[in-house]
Amino acid sequence: MLIRYMFKARATHPAFTYHDLDILRAGLARNAERQISSLLLRSNREYFQVLEGPESEVRDLVAKIARDPRVFAFEELLSHPIRQRQFDHAPMDIHMLGQDDHALHRRLSQLDANAPDALKLSVLREVATLLHGKMAAVA
Repeated sequence: MLIRYMFKARATHPAFTYHDLDILRAGLARNAERQISSLLLRSNREYFQVLEGPESEVRDLVAKIARDPRVFAFEELLSHPIRQRQFDHAPMDIHMLGQDDHALHRRLSQLDANAPDALKLSVLREVATLLHGKMAAVA
Protein backbone atom coordinates (compact mmCIF):
# COMPACT_ATOMS: atom_id res chain seq x y z
CA MET A 1 0.00 0.00 0.00
CA LEU A 2 1.24 3.49 -0.88
CA ILE A 3 0.95 6.30 1.64
CA ARG A 4 1.51 10.04 1.71
CA TYR A 5 3.09 11.42 4.86
CA MET A 6 3.59 15.11 5.57
CA PHE A 7 5.43 16.58 8.54
CA LYS A 8 7.06 19.73 9.77
CA ALA A 9 10.05 20.10 12.04
CA ARG A 10 12.24 22.89 13.34
CA ALA A 11 15.80 23.06 12.02
CA THR A 12 18.78 23.14 14.38
CA HIS A 13 20.84 25.14 11.87
CA PRO A 14 20.22 27.96 9.41
CA ALA A 15 19.34 27.28 5.78
CA PHE A 16 21.97 26.95 3.06
CA THR A 17 24.51 25.05 5.15
CA TYR A 18 26.20 21.73 4.46
CA HIS A 19 23.51 20.07 6.61
CA ASP A 20 20.93 20.66 3.89
CA LEU A 21 23.29 19.33 1.22
CA ASP A 22 23.84 16.17 3.29
CA ILE A 23 20.07 15.70 3.63
CA LEU A 24 19.62 16.10 -0.13
CA ARG A 25 22.45 13.67 -0.94
CA ALA A 26 21.10 11.03 1.46
CA GLY A 27 17.58 11.41 0.08
CA LEU A 28 18.73 11.07 -3.51
CA ALA A 29 20.77 7.97 -2.69
CA ARG A 30 18.32 6.13 -0.46
CA ASN A 31 14.84 7.15 -1.53
CA ALA A 32 15.14 5.70 -5.05
CA GLU A 33 16.06 2.24 -3.78
CA ARG A 34 13.16 2.40 -1.29
CA GLN A 35 10.71 3.60 -3.97
CA ILE A 36 10.06 6.80 -2.00
CA SER A 37 9.41 10.13 -3.66
CA SER A 38 9.90 13.26 -1.61
CA LEU A 39 9.57 17.00 -1.63
CA LEU A 40 11.38 18.95 1.06
CA LEU A 41 10.46 22.59 1.60
CA ARG A 42 13.00 24.55 3.60
CA SER A 43 12.61 27.92 5.28
CA ASN A 44 15.28 29.51 7.42
CA ARG A 45 13.98 27.80 10.56
CA GLU A 46 11.74 24.94 9.45
CA TYR A 47 11.46 21.86 7.28
CA PHE A 48 8.21 20.75 5.67
CA GLN A 49 8.36 17.42 3.89
CA VAL A 50 6.00 15.26 1.87
CA LEU A 51 6.97 11.60 1.45
CA GLU A 52 5.16 9.11 -0.78
CA GLY A 53 5.83 5.42 -1.17
CA PRO A 54 5.33 1.97 0.31
CA GLU A 55 3.96 2.32 3.83
CA SER A 56 6.67 0.33 5.63
CA GLU A 57 9.48 2.19 3.82
CA VAL A 58 7.96 5.62 4.48
CA ARG A 59 7.31 4.85 8.16
CA ASP A 60 10.89 3.56 8.62
CA LEU A 61 12.26 6.74 7.04
CA VAL A 62 9.98 8.96 9.14
CA ALA A 63 11.22 7.27 12.33
CA LYS A 64 14.83 8.02 11.30
CA ILE A 65 14.05 11.64 10.43
CA ALA A 66 12.27 12.17 13.76
CA ARG A 67 15.46 11.06 15.57
CA ASP A 68 17.81 13.10 13.36
CA PRO A 69 19.79 15.65 15.43
CA ARG A 70 19.36 18.25 12.66
CA VAL A 71 15.65 18.57 13.54
CA PHE A 72 13.51 19.03 16.63
CA ALA A 73 9.83 19.61 17.35
CA PHE A 74 8.92 16.97 14.76
CA GLU A 75 5.18 16.95 14.06
CA GLU A 76 3.13 14.70 11.81
CA LEU A 77 0.67 16.73 9.78
CA LEU A 78 -0.87 14.14 7.50
CA SER A 79 -0.66 10.41 6.88
CA HIS A 80 -3.05 8.54 4.62
CA PRO A 81 -3.18 5.83 1.95
CA ILE A 82 -3.01 6.95 -1.67
CA ARG A 83 -3.72 5.30 -5.01
CA GLN A 84 -1.37 7.50 -6.97
CA ARG A 85 1.60 9.70 -6.17
CA GLN A 86 1.33 13.44 -6.47
CA PHE A 87 5.09 14.01 -6.10
CA ASP A 88 6.55 11.30 -8.33
CA HIS A 89 9.03 13.56 -10.12
CA ALA A 90 12.13 12.52 -8.14
CA PRO A 91 13.31 10.52 -5.14
CA MET A 92 14.20 13.83 -3.46
CA ASP A 93 13.44 17.39 -4.47
CA ILE A 94 14.12 20.45 -2.37
CA HIS A 95 12.64 23.91 -2.59
CA MET A 96 13.97 26.78 -0.51
CA LEU A 97 11.08 28.99 0.56
CA GLY A 98 11.96 32.56 -0.32
CA GLN A 99 10.32 35.97 -0.38
CA ASP A 100 7.98 34.94 -3.21
CA ASP A 101 6.73 32.06 -1.06
CA HIS A 102 5.85 34.13 2.01
CA ALA A 103 2.10 33.36 1.94
CA LEU A 104 2.69 29.62 1.47
CA HIS A 105 5.29 29.59 4.24
CA ARG A 106 2.86 31.31 6.59
CA ARG A 107 0.15 28.72 5.85
CA LEU A 108 2.60 25.84 6.29
CA SER A 109 3.82 27.25 9.60
CA GLN A 110 0.26 27.49 10.91
CA LEU A 111 -0.48 23.83 10.20
CA ASP A 112 -0.42 21.41 13.09
CA ALA A 113 -1.72 17.92 13.79
CA ASN A 114 -5.11 19.33 14.85
CA ALA A 115 -5.69 21.41 11.71
CA PRO A 116 -8.63 20.21 9.60
CA ASP A 117 -7.64 17.72 6.90
CA ALA A 118 -9.31 19.95 4.31
CA LEU A 119 -6.86 22.74 5.18
CA LYS A 120 -3.89 20.37 5.06
CA LEU A 121 -4.96 19.04 1.66
CA SER A 122 -5.48 22.58 0.38
CA VAL A 123 -1.93 23.53 1.37
CA LEU A 124 -0.66 20.28 -0.15
CA ARG A 125 -2.34 21.20 -3.46
CA GLU A 126 -0.67 24.61 -3.28
CA VAL A 127 2.71 22.93 -2.75
CA ALA A 128 2.06 20.65 -5.76
CA THR A 129 1.18 23.69 -7.88
CA LEU A 130 4.40 25.40 -6.81
CA LEU A 131 6.43 22.32 -7.69
CA HIS A 132 4.74 21.76 -11.04
CA GLY A 133 5.33 25.42 -11.91
CA LYS A 134 8.98 25.01 -10.99
CA MET A 135 9.24 21.86 -13.12
CA ALA A 136 7.54 23.57 -16.09
CA ALA A 137 9.98 26.47 -15.85
CA VAL A 138 12.89 24.03 -16.12
CA ALA A 139 11.44 22.12 -19.10
